[in-house]
Amino acid sequence: MNDIKLNNGQEIKPPRQSREEYEKWRNTLLREKGQEIAAKFPKLYGNISFNIQNGKLINWNMKLGGK
Repeated sequence: MNDIKLNNGQEIKPPRQSREEYEKWRNTLLREKGQEIAAKFPKLYGNISFNIQNGKLINWNMKLGGK
């Protein structure tokens, strides 16, 4: 598995073990990054999705909700 290079130049090295360990690493990373994004939008009700292909951000979508 290759290293992942983010748009800001930061490189992330996924674990090079089993698929289960990779999925655990991926889910933890997504949860952490999701918390960072959520903290920047404290009054947002809705969801944000990202389309990533080959380690590059292709596009994103935001669906707003109400409360």
